[in-house]
Amino acid sequence: MTTRLTLWIACAALLLPACKAEDDGPKDPSGPNDPNDPMDPMDPMDPPTAWLVGEDGEMLRLTLDEEVSTYPLDRATDFAAIACNGEATAWVVGDGATLLLTRDAGETWNPIELGLPATTHLRSIAVTEHEPEGAETLWVVGDEGIALRSTDGGHAFTPVGSPAVDWTSVATDAHGEVAFAAGQDGSVWRSDAGAPFVAVHAADAEALYDVAVSADGTLVVAVGEGGRVLRSEDAGDRFTSIGSGTVFDLHAVQLQSDATIMAVGEVGVVSRIDAAGPRVQQLLGPDDTLFDLHLRADGFGETVGSGGAVLRTTDAGEHWDPVATGRTADLHGVDDFHPGPHL
Repeated sequence: MTTRLTLWIACAALLLPACKAEDDGPKDPSGPNDPNDPMDPMDPMDPPTAWLVGEDGEMLRLTLDEEVSTYPLDRATDFAAIACNGEATAWVVGDGATLLLTRDAGETWNPIELGLPATTHLRSIAVTEHEPEGAETLWVVGDEGIALRSTDGGHAFTPVGSPAVDWTSVATDAHGEVAFAAGQDGSVWRSDAGAPFVAVHAADAEALYDVAVSADGTLVVAVGEGGRVLRSEDAGDRFTSIGSGTVFDLHAVQLQSDATIMAVGEVGVVSRIDAAGPRVQQLLGPDDTLFDLHLRADGFGETVGSGGAVLRTTDAGEHWDPVATGRTADLHGVDDFHPGPHL
């Protein structure tokens, strides 16, 4: 631990990232390309509704009309997650200490240098929704206790004190004051305003894969192995296990404004948990998995998974329809540019 802290202190002086164009840059500076037939990616009548990221540098743009185009990055890095803010800003994290930023709705994606070792695996990023683009608070976590926070839109990142946990997810409230991180060891930790993480749920035998927090920071939900769902209604002071209606692993969770829990995972399972209990759908085959979920306040959204799987909903997850992407890479993250909040 002493060695790790010493390394982080030494790196802190380097954590003033500089945005620059991709050294090995986009193959086509005009933006995304259709996987089969090229199209104009910046047609003002065809705004992007979702960006999807995944293994081997996969980055896809999905329009309202379900047209899919690729963004050509010369990166074989696995992307783990994407988080959007407003109508033009998005962040992507992944292996190789990867942090990418767009401020122009995906027309260009620029790397942010964090001063971390090239072997660093960044797993999750959380971005505040009630702060203007360019002034967001961000939280980034990864393997071996990596945890960073920025309060100035990513111009500077500061290490957050953390145990040597392999983090799987981080979530924050609307203003970035409190963050919760879930661990591969089944633990949940809380940080207030960038203070060192403190355990709020002890490690156990079942991994947790995702965590979600309400806008006011009081409701916290984590999901993981075996359909496990943990819920806290007091900002993490006490967690209780609740039924999900499934024994399949849950990989992603999102909270709706009415405290309804939406989670997705193995075999394409979708678990909707509200006051009436869980309702479960199975959308994919036995060898397939959904890895991420995104819902907007208007009920529009997507879930993505293995083998390029994409499903779309227009009614807050009551019904899902497959979207043909023509791609086979596993998709790990999905989000969109939106003028309003998520559910």
